[in-house]
Amino acid sequence: MKMTNFALLEQTVASMLNPQVSAPAAGEVVEELLAWEKCRKKEKTPYGFEQLAGEWRLCWITGEKQGRSLNLTQMRLAQTLLRLIPIQLVYRPLPDLEKIDRQKFEAGEVENRIQIGLFTLIVFGPAKRLKSNSILAFDFTTMQVKFFDKVLFSTLIRNGENRNARFYQAPIRELAFFNYFLVQDNLIAARGRGGGLALWGRSRG
Repeated sequence: MKMTNFALLEQTVASMLNPQVSAPAAGEVVEELLAWEKCRKKEKTPYGFEQLAGEWRLCWITGEKQGRSLNLTQMRLAQTLLRLIPIQLVYRPLPDLEKIDRQKFEAGEVENRIQIGLFTLIVFGPAKRLKSNSILAFDFTTMQVKFFDKVLFSTLIRNGENRNARFYQAPIRELAFFNYFLVQDNLIAARGRGGGLALWGRSRG
């Protein structure tokens, strides 16, 4: 088995935030993420919603089902776009939320922000972390457009009111989710429902 190299993933995150830091080779990043995923399947180390709380900047995506055969040129282009168009993921736990099965999951909210110039597109909605595994399911039910901090537009999307009402009772097969295999203070990594790999670095403000 390949030995894991956490420093390589830290370098990947640093290169997204600082242009003076060189990015590792795309193939090396993918192999490192796969190595950590394999370790996770063996160790099954638990984590809590609190560990995911905060803001995370998307630093790496593969967009490929197994993360193995994606064209490396396309992968490098994706990372270049992520530098130009910041995408932030925000998790907020909701420990006081009523009428949920606390034996099965932890409740929270998720927010995805895409910044284009002075404008920010935001989609957000409910989230839940299953205690039986590493899956965090979510649903985007509201969309906003902001100019600086001013909300220009806000609306429910995709029958959002009904989806909000039934989210915590909905089976996982009906929801989007991330299966996290690496959760650390400064970075997190997961495989999405569609099979792609993703790496985020914690935003420091």
